[in-house]
Amino acid sequence: MGLSARCPSGSGAFVALSPRSPIVAVPYAHALRPGSATRGNLPNGVTVVGHNQATGGVSVGVRGRSDSPDGRGVHGLNTATGGVAIGVMGQTSSVSGRGVYGLAGATSGQNVGVFGESPSPQGHGVIGLNGATSGVSYGVVGIVRSPQGHAAFGKNEATSGNAFGAVGWTESPVGTAVIGVANASSGQNYAVRGATNSAAGYAGYFEGRVHVVGNLSATGLKSFRIPHPTLPGHDLYHYAQESPRPENVYSGIAELDAAGSAVIALPDYFLAINAPPYRYLLTPIGAPMPELHVAEEVRDGRFKVAGGAAGKRVSWVLIAQRADALDAPVAARVEGEIAPAGANTPGRPIPPEVVP
Repeated sequence: MGLSARCPSGSGAFVALSPRSPIVAVPYAHALRPGSATRGNLPNGVTVVGHNQATGGVSVGVRGRSDSPDGRGVHGLNTATGGVAIGVMGQTSSVSGRGVYGLAGATSGQNVGVFGESPSPQGHGVIGLNGATSGVSYGVVGIVRSPQGHAAFGKNEATSGNAFGAVGWTESPVGTAVIGVANASSGQNYAVRGATNSAAGYAGYFEGRVHVVGNLSATGLKSFRIPHPTLPGHDLYHYAQESPRPENVYSGIAELDAAGSAVIALPDYFLAINAPPYRYLLTPIGAPMPELHVAEEVRDGRFKVAGGAAGKRVSWVLIAQRADALDAPVAARVEGEIAPAGANTPGRPIPPEVVP
């Protein structure tokens, strides 16, 4: 290629430069000098694009690196004070892809793959949103392979106030705010487990109705607690009766006829959920009745008392053993072996490795 130049500019003759220079391709810049910046004013555009066109392999479009202990390999900053401003966004079109992926490659220490932080009282350090309107979708999923690991861990370091370590919330009329599933088909595993170190605390606290499908056991007392009806500022406790057998109790007041007897009808479902032997308690009301007795035991859902005073009343109690379809598969255990020391069984402390 031949070049000519003149000096000063705008006057004089052009002088051919010698020797001629061959035309070569302009090389790409592989790096910016330290401190360089790329800026643009593109309302719907992109200031910097990294595009790796490889269709295979672990290819990288943009990569950042920092060797400082306090540095950031990639830092995204959005200075807008309004709108849905995003500092860093990741997006993928793959059916098994990851929009954002964080990897803490160190094999020791308390490192973090992805960390989110917000100083706002109403903010969220990390939020996961799944926009699907059907299917078993998840906003956030935690997976861990360590026997002592936690797939999801919530910790509130506030030492006062109504602080929550983890909150589950649903707006669906048939939704479940928190669900736990212990999927192993053997062993004494737990779908949900709670513990408290406070003597006045609760490992589990529920406001509203509670329903258990299956057996319920406890090592302590079972009671109801209500505000005391005659002593303001105090609570009233009533405790459940215990028995070595699963039992149903029925009671009532019977009016005796002119012969001093009465036929007592039991609920129409009595025979469907109970089995003999039955136990009877009779207490005369209004007069002594030394001859009062059960004249006929339960048959066709009723029993008969006799030997009482004509026109008087009798308080009766009948105790039956539960024997419905839900109780039949699990025989009631009156005694059992003590689990080996350190076993993770009800009534024993949660093993240290479970507590963070």
